[in-house]
Amino acid sequence: MKIILPVQFVVNKFHQYSSKVKYHRMNNSYRGTCPSCREGKSLGYKTRLNYYANDDLILCYNCQQTWNALNWIIDVSGLTFKQVMNEVRSGDYEYFESTNYDELVDDKPKNTHTLPMDSINLSDEVQVKYYSDNAVVRDVVEYIKSRRLDTAVNRCDLWISLKDFLHKNRIVIPFHDSDNKIRFYQSRSMYKQDESMGKYLSKLNADKTIFGLNNIDKNLDHLFIFEGPIDAMFTKNGISMGGIKISEHQDGLLNEYFLYERIWILDNQPTHPEVRKKNLQLVDQGETVFIWPKECRKYKDLNELCCDRNIDGVPSDFFIRNAHKGLKATALINLQGGNF
Repeated sequence: MKIILPVQFVVNKFHQYSSKVKYHRMNNSYRGTCPSCREGKSLGYKTRLNYYANDDLILCYNCQQTWNALNWIIDVSGLTFKQVMNEVRSGDYEYFESTNYDELVDDKPKNTHTLPMDSINLSDEVQVKYYSDNAVVRDVVEYIKSRRLDTAVNRCDLWISLKDFLHKNRIVIPFHDSDNKIRFYQSRSMYKQDESMGKYLSKLNADKTIFGLNNIDKNLDHLFIFEGPIDAMFTKNGISMGGIKISEHQDGLLNEYFLYERIWILDNQPTHPEVRKKNLQLVDQGETVFIWPKECRKYKDLNELCCDRNIDGVPSDFFIRNAHKGLKATALINLQGGNF
């Protein structure tokens, strides 16, 4: 099911729900502020939401969310699918619809594809050998080995698509549910030129889930919650939200694991305002947070630590020993923010 809204209709909505909108003629795009994540303290000052009219794509470089125009309008306006369609029909727009309108009323189109188009399983030796003459596949296999992603203790199969419009030539990381079914995915850029679209991109038109639910060991007492799925691969019971922002859907999924003690492990960027703010918010909510010890201050994240030390994982005790909550956690976060 593919519904393309008239560009002028989308532009009108972009001006309505975003601010400081500017048009870029070179790639026929519009840039403004993001009403979804509100861009933290930078709201009104930075513009990181982009509408690429040629591709019917809206992308926020701050919260790393992607939408087609229809789903973005539904998300930020609170309008139903039927209300949006009625607005389009009431306007003087040239509009084409590929599916019977009556069959779509009150439905919100979702991306039901498990993985990007024609994805290649990079953990399958047969598939990798078949594409061994492809430079992109060779590069990504080399990168995976260099980052120890093929030997990490909590690893998953990694994929790549050579054809998908949005996720082409990027490492695709699947988010499995507890039944081992892929419900979501993120892709990571391999090449500098692709970072203009964002270092990490999420599955288009889908609810973000939690990485690592299929690998949870019921014999362990803790869940270790990371920003990125790559870091979550380097300890048992590592899971990831795929960013700092947590959706309502993710919060509901996480609450199903209430029997586990939770430790939140953000990247080692204590002076970064968003990281510091998120840590303090977690403490205020009664959560336990990991404070990076002095001997690890040179590492940005867990993957960097493991690569430097040539290890495939870190024991749970390392995180438990350096986990804090309440007033002590607040004091340590503030102290780090001032001393680094």
